[in-house]
Amino acid sequence: MSSNILRPNHELTDRELSEKRGLKRLLKRQMRRRKLEVRLNQAIMRKDAVTEQFSRVELDQFLREEENELFKTQSMNLVALENDYNTSSSTILPKEHRESEAEQAKAQYDIEELYQTYYDLLEKQLESKQNGNSEHYEKTPKACDTTNGTLIKDHQKAEARVLLINMTKGTQTVDMFENSTALMGYVRQKFQERACLAISSLCKLDPRRADLGQQPPQFWNLLLACRSICSIGCGPGCDVLGLVKFLQCFAATPKDETLVDRVIFLDWTMDKWEPFLRPLIDGVLIPQKYVASADCVFGDVLRPLSEDCNQTAKDLLFLQEEGGVDLYVTSYLLTETRGKWHDFYRDIIDMAKPGALFLFAEPKAWQLHSLMEQHGSTKMEYVWLDSSMYSPMMQALEGRVGPAVLLCRKL
Repeated sequence: MSSNILRPNHELTDRELSEKRGLKRLLKRQMRRRKLEVRLNQAIMRKDAVTEQFSRVELDQFLREEENELFKTQSMNLVALENDYNTSSSTILPKEHRESEAEQAKAQYDIEELYQTYYDLLEKQLESKQNGNSEHYEKTPKACDTTNGTLIKDHQKAEARVLLINMTKGTQTVDMFENSTALMGYVRQKFQERACLAISSLCKLDPRRADLGQQPPQFWNLLLACRSICSIGCGPGCDVLGLVKFLQCFAATPKDETLVDRVIFLDWTMDKWEPFLRPLIDGVLIPQKYVASADCVFGDVLRPLSEDCNQTAKDLLFLQEEGGVDLYVTSYLLTETRGKWHDFYRDIIDMAKPGALFLFAEPKAWQLHSLMEQHGSTKMEYVWLDSSMYSPMMQALEGRVGPAVLLCRKL
C-alpha cells in the first residue's frame, strides 16, 4: 500500500483510495492525541489546576471517540497500527528500554542548562557589541526593559515570527537576518527544541529499545563512532549541541577525552550567524570538551558545491580529510529551499565516504521523499526516526506526529 499513497487519487482503485484515506485519518487522530497529551503534561508541569482539569476532560472525551473510530478501521487492516499507537504509552517496558529513556531524558534536561549558559554568554556579547556602537547590531533593551510597552522577549518573538513565516514559505532574504532582534527571538524559540529533537530522534536507534522493533545495528554503531560533524544551514548551532550531548550520553568516550575532533558550521548567512555561534563554540563546546575545533564557513545550498561560491566549504570538507566528515546534519533547510538543494546534496553525497551519515529533520516528509527518489537505494540506505518508524504503511505519507526525521547511510 505504501507505494500507492504517492500516486494521484484518480489512479487508485476504490479500495486503495479508501485505505489511503484511512491512513490519513489515523495520522490526524495520532496528531490530535499527541497535542492533547502535551497540553495536559504542560499544565501539570506549570501546576495549572484549571487547565489540567480541562485537558483531562478533553483527552478523556477524545479517547472515548477513539473507540468509535477504531470500529471504522476494522475492515481496512489498520487495527494493528491503531493498537500499537494506543497501547505503546501504557505498556510496561523492559528494564533496558527504561534505562535508555532515562538517559535520553537526562541528556534533554542537560540541554536546558547548557542553553542557559550559552544564552547568558550571547546576551553579554551582544550587549558589548551594542555598547560599542557596532553597525551590525541594532540596539536592543534588556529583558527587564520595555519597547513601546512590550517586554523585550515579546518583541523578539514578534520579530522572529516574521522571519520564521518567511522561512516556512521559502521567501527568506539575506537582509532579514540582519535583524539581531529577530535572530535572538529565533534562538529563544527554537534552540532547545531543535537540540532535543536531535537527541530524541537518534535515541530511537538504541538497541535497548529493540522490543519496539529491530533496526539495522550499523546505524547505531556508526553514530557512536562519529568524530566529525558538518551542520548544513546551521543557524545558531542547536543541532550540533544536541548531537554532542547525545554522544556524551551514549558513546563510550573517556571523560578526559574530547567527544568530537572537528565541527564545520555551514550557512549562507554565516556573517549574520557567526556572532551567535561564537558564544556556543568558545563558551560551551570547546571548554566542556564536546568539540576540539570548529570552523564557521559560508555555504549556499542553492548552488552546486562545485561552484566558486562554495569552494571554501568544499576545501574545508574534503581536502583536509579524504571523504569528508562522519555525520552531516540538516534541519528544516530542505523545506525552506523548496527543491533547489538537489545539486548541492548530489555533490555532497557523491563526495562523501562510504558509511558517512546524513541526518535530516523537516516539518513534513515531502522534501525527504524527494531526496530518497533523487538518490535512490543505490547510493543511500535509509531509516525513519519519527512517528512512522515502526509503521511502514505510514512512511509514504507526508505528515508525521511531530517533525519528519530521516537518517541515511552512504553505501
